[in-house]
Amino acid sequence: MRKVKISLMIIFLIFLTACSEKIVYVREQVPTDFLECENLNINRDMKTNGDFALFVIDSVSAYRDCKAKLKAVRDFVKQGE
Repeated sequence: MRKVKISLMIIFLIFLTACSEKIVYVREQVPTDFLECENLNINRDMKTNGDFALFVIDSVSAYRDCKAKLKAVRDFVKQGE
C-alpha cells in the first residue's frame, strides 16, 4: 500500500510540474521604418507647368511609398497572429 501512495505522489508531482508552465505574451513592435511616409512639401512655389509636373510626380511617389509601408505593416501584423 505504501508503494502505491508513493507512486501516486510521484505522479501527482509530475502532473503539477507539467501544468505550471507560464504563458508569456510578447507584444510585437512594428519597425519604425514602416511608420513614417516619404515627406511631401505641399507649400512649394509652382510657377511653371514643369514645377506642377514635378509636384505631381513627387505626390505619386509619396503615395506609393505610403501604400507599400501600409501593406508591409498589414503583413507584419497578420504574421504575428
